[in-house]
Order: sequence, then structure tokens, then C-alpha cells
Amino acid sequence: ASVAFAGRESQGLVARKWLVATPRGGAVQNSDDESEDDEAIEEQAEDTDDEEEENQTAVDAALAASAAKSAAKARARKVAQASSASKKAVNAKLFASAPKKKKSNGLTKNLHVPYLLRALMNPFTAFAMTRAFWASLFNLD
Repeated sequence: ASVAFAGRESQGLVARKWLVATPRGGAVQNSDDESEDDEAIEEQAEDTDDEEEENQTAVDAALAASAAKSAAKARARKVAQASSASKKAVNAKLFASAPKKKKSNGLTKNLHVPYLLRALMNPFTAFAMTRAFWASLFNLD
């Protein structure tokens, strides 16, 4: 009997399986029929017990699989949280230790001096360029 009928069972209100299977009324049964009916009832009871056990094992397997799946998800979630926490800590340290950029002067930021003028401002480069120019004028190749 199930849990719902626990109180009624003690009062005798719950029908037993063997009471339901017995015929009612004034019918007369042969002794051969009774033994066959008893065997059939026992076979049915065994079949239902076997089916219940199979169903229970299937349910247990499904529950075990879902429990393993949820445990794996929980482990993955913990690993992800740990790695994100460590990444945040590393990023915070890197950001704190990053060198500060020096503010540049507004004039040099907006003023671009071409390479030729910068080269002419260097006396060694200007002398080398002038000598190469005059040498190219006298070169007959």
C-alpha cells in the first residue's frame, strides 16, 4: 500500500490484490480453475514486480545520469569562477603597474616636420648630402 493509504490500511479499508481477483456471487468454481487462477495471479504479480523493478532501475539510472550531469556543471561553474577571479586579479595588477604616458606638448603633437628639413637641421647629414649632390654632378656614368 502507498503512503497515502497508510492510515486506512490499519482499519482494513484498503482492498488487497487477492481480494479483487476472487470472484463474487454464487458461482461455483472447479478446483482445477482455482489452481490455474492462483497460478495466473502469482505470474501476474511476479510480472508486475519484475516490471516495477525494471522501471525502478531505469528511473535510478536516469537520476544518476542527471546527478552526474549537474555535478559536472557545478564543477565547471566553479572552475570558470576561479579562472575569472584570477584573471581579474592579474588584470588589476597589470593595470596598476602599467607605465603612465607622459603628456606631450601641444605644439609637437600638431606640428609635423618633414624628413628632409629634419635631415638638413643635422650638420653632418647636411654636409654628406651636399657632397653627394656635387659628386653626382661631376659623375659621367
